Amino acid sequence: MICQPCKQPFKQDENAIACDTCDQWFHQICVSMDIETFITHTNDVDIPWHCSDCTILLENENRESDTDVVIQPDNNEKNKKKVDKLRILVCNFQSIWSKRNSLEKFFKDHQIDVVIGSESHLKERTKNSEFLPPHYLAERRDREDGKGGVIIIYRDWMKVDQIPNKVPEIVTVKIQTHQKPVIVSACYRSMYNSKEQNKQLAEEITDICKKYKNHHLWIGGDFNLPDIDWNTNSITSNQYSKELNEQYLEVFETSGLHQMVNFTTRKKAILDLMLTNRPGFVSNCSPVPGFSDHDTAVLLDMICHPQRHKPIQRKVMCWNRTDFTALRNDVRDKCRILCNTTSDETPVNEIWNGIKNMVKVCQ
Repeated sequence: MICQPCKQPFKQDENAIACDTCDQWFHQICVSMDIETFITHTNDVDIPWHCSDCTILLENENRESDTDVVIQPDNNEKNKKKVDKLRILVCNFQSIWSKRNSLEKFFKDHQIDVVIGSESHLKERTKNSEFLPPHYLAERRDREDGKGGVIIIYRDWMKVDQIPNKVPEIVTVKIQTHQKPVIVSACYRSMYNSKEQNKQLAEEITDICKKYKNHHLWIGGDFNLPDIDWNTNSITSNQYSKELNEQYLEVFETSGLHQMVNFTTRKKAILDLMLTNRPGFVSNCSPVPGFSDHDTAVLLDMICHPQRHKPIQRKVMCWNRTDFTALRNDVRDKCRILCNTTSDETPVNEIWNGIKNMVKVCQ
């Protein structure tokens, strides 16, 4: 590991700091940081620090995002780095457990960052580590009968907090970014929902949109609303009641949500939706093979610059400075003490605790 400006390796007694955006390390003196500022960042990991290149990048993003304009691609490779995107997958799993062996390859092939999943079919006793690919975490809501269920999967370097929900078939998280946080919800409206359950889910979505109206909202999942033509926001068939369809159309409209999926996800219907209050930040929405009888899943690229967990500064041991003679003498003395204070009748646990205490003293 080397300092980016001076290209020199770090020594044990040198102050160094990592950029929260690019994760590169820098000598304190190489970035002209005074010692007070360095101590402040070292003691409080929640205070972000960005190198000069990333500071310029973020300033450009802030100016562009304030105008709510989609940033056009540029042929210049350097300019492309100014726009960071999260790749979102919206899909119906119909048992994520049965697909666990194929998830890792799918996530890797499609470079998935966040998954908004419905019908996860997980039970509470199932641990995330039992089915998630490496380097992914999840927040989920499971049903007692092991059916239904919703899940949000995200990369482990992202700063994510779960937001409590009142109704079962919705899970919501807040993704910390270098701009405004992003609120992500995964929903599942079962075709067997009662009138009251449909009302509760609609009210929960409304409450989220009101509470976080100044944030970026990404609300996705299987809503089972095949009667709606999303190009015109009109009801074109009657598989479900007119009242139900109008209820959700009104919720989406009054909450300022735009439905982004314009291709079928199960047979000839659009069941898996992606709703956002910032449609200008969706740079791509395309179909990919699905995981269930929903033969198509939704893949989106969302313009976003998420925060990363600050890496822990490693302690580098300089073994070439070790006084091995003193080390051997110290070990010999401690072994002598241990032998003098124990006998053949001393319990093993007591001997082991004595060894551990000696090691702690050495540290």
